[in-house]
Amino acid sequence: MNNKKIKIMDVPKDAVKKFRDEANWLSFLKSASWHYKYSFLNQLLINAQNPDSTALTTMDAWNKKLNRYVNRGSNSILVVDDGGKQTQLKYVFDVNDTHQSKPDGREFSLWKFGEDKAEAVRCKLIGNQPKDNFKDLDLGQTLKLIIENRILEDLDLYQSDLFDEDNPNLHKIQAAFVDMLIQSTSYFVLSRCNIDIQPYFGKSDFKNISLFDNLQALDFLGVNVGNIAKPLLMQLGKIVQALNKEKEIEIEETKGEQHENNISQRGGLQLPQSGADGTTEGTHREIRGTETTIPDGKQKLEVPIPVDVGNINPAPIGYRPDSPDSDRQDHGGFTENKSGTGQSDTANGMGGIHEQSQTLSRGNRDGGADLQLEYYEQRPEDTILPVFLCVPSMGAI
Repeated sequence: MNNKKIKIMDVPKDAVKKFRDEANWLSFLKSASWHYKYSFLNQLLINAQNPDSTALTTMDAWNKKLNRYVNRGSNSILVVDDGGKQTQLKYVFDVNDTHQSKPDGREFSLWKFGEDKAEAVRCKLIGNQPKDNFKDLDLGQTLKLIIENRILEDLDLYQSDLFDEDNPNLHKIQAAFVDMLIQSTSYFVLSRCNIDIQPYFGKSDFKNISLFDNLQALDFLGVNVGNIAKPLLMQLGKIVQALNKEKEIEIEETKGEQHENNISQRGGLQLPQSGADGTTEGTHREIRGTETTIPDGKQKLEVPIPVDVGNINPAPIGYRPDSPDSDRQDHGGFTENKSGTGQSDTANGMGGIHEQSQTLSRGNRDGGADLQLEYYEQRPEDTILPVFLCVPSMGAI
């Protein structure tokens, strides 16, 4: 969104209309999977402003914790920070709008794995669970079964809300909700794992998304998708990190063994061969003295000139780098993770500071208040980020 004026609460209202088309719902799930540590409302806001973003955090976190500077002229993304005493707004930036501040410093990366590690990830994920339950399943099937089991374990909690007389907007989704939750959460998780989703879903799996045609119903679904997906993806991030560490150790051990084998094959360290006259074969070597000459008088002291490593862009007016959600991302740490993106496992693996948790199986029920943002026009040469005005308090969806 590049509009100068944005009503935050218009975003979920627009989403209700947009997601009646299942293709739009699936596109959102794929985008939001990179931001699994954010609330459903923030996932909607991020998707509306930059659906291609992958790892988000504040300018302060990029600069001070992740060895990256925000590029000049980059567009910020507004999200709701509800982790403190008062709900407020803050700016975050995508990793694609940053660059490494110290070339020889630690690199930022998101956790990921290829097909060659899929079975190892699956085995770690199963752990001590009965192996027969997952026999002959690949990673995608295993993830779907784990998600289904976790949802069915909490079925009573979902039904208590679905059949509550105070929730008339949820009554018509009673029959479709559980299946839609299983399919949507599975799509969300498999997308983040970069698994080809085509073999795991049918054409009619998401047709009932059109029934979620009001804010309460959509919020109820979206919040619970996040509640199931977030801990599972955090667990996967840690598994990938552990496997990468094991691989690094294995590589170092292999190098050490190869070095020892090379020495052994040569019969130990080789000494120079002597000629028939008792002298060492090869080119004549001159023996030089080892004395160090100390010059007369005073030595000239050369003072190194400091090198400018770059400027840190100033934070926007009203910006709070110490906010509880200032370093939420999804990354794999320095190759997610103090986990933990992302976009937290200081970067989504980017766990670290976490966003306020969403209550299991309960969406927010109050009506939304109008929260209007007014941007001042920003010239390309400006180094100060856009200023916003926030008009009173924000309600829930």
